[in-house]
Amino acid sequence: MKKLGFAVLGFVLLGSSCLFRNSPQGAADELAALAAKGDETTYAAVYRFSFVQQFAPGQTTKLEIVQQPPTFIRRVETTTQPETGKPVSLTAWYIRNAEGAYACTEFEKVGVRCQVKPIDAATFGSAKLNVYFDTPRDADAFSSVRKAARPVRIAGQQGTCFEAVPVSASARPGSPEPSPDRFRYELCYADDGVLLRGKQTTLDDGGTADQAESFVQVTSVSHVVEPRELRLPGPVVDPDSLQE
Repeated sequence: MKKLGFAVLGFVLLGSSCLFRNSPQGAADELAALAAKGDETTYAAVYRFSFVQQFAPGQTTKLEIVQQPPTFIRRVETTTQPETGKPVSLTAWYIRNAEGAYACTEFEKVGVRCQVKPIDAATFGSAKLNVYFDTPRDADAFSSVRKAARPVRIAGQQGTCFEAVPVSASARPGSPEPSPDRFRYELCYADDGVLLRGKQTTLDDGGTADQAESFVQVTSVSHVVEPRELRLPGPVVDPDSLQE
């Protein structure tokens, strides 16, 4: 029953598309500006990420963002429920603050340990997640962008939605051979740039929607961040000490 309920919830979520209209050329710039605005916002948000047709049965991914510039904390927790036995969870943090950049991992025996590690502008250490949180900041990343005709309300937040089709790989200088897959994104933001919902849909050869692939949706948002939430989740250690 749980699997059925999850599937129904997912399709209801993905089916609640906005009515998009033909937008002026400035829609791409508006999307990029709104997405970048989130970097200046103090907030704490929790998201759930999933594929409509999960590759690993019983797997769930929870995302958390806590930030008060110049401190940015991203947490990813993936839990897999095997057919027998206890759930297995893997947790990672990606952190940038005034002192530097860190990657933290939770180890079974010693708990959370952090390492000094250069982190690029990407929000999370995963391309499938970064495409929702980082790609929209680049106005040149999409070949077409349309803005929704009316606002939406998600998790108590009013938002503006955009429909965007990425530039094909072959159109990017120095890019490798393009993948045969093409995607369309629905991206919804609050006025302060907080991502509220994202959906990736595969397009068929004719450029029409074929099948929804994945989605991310906020489940809670707060603009009050406590000092304890901005601390590193564990001590900073030398990488060699974790291999002993």
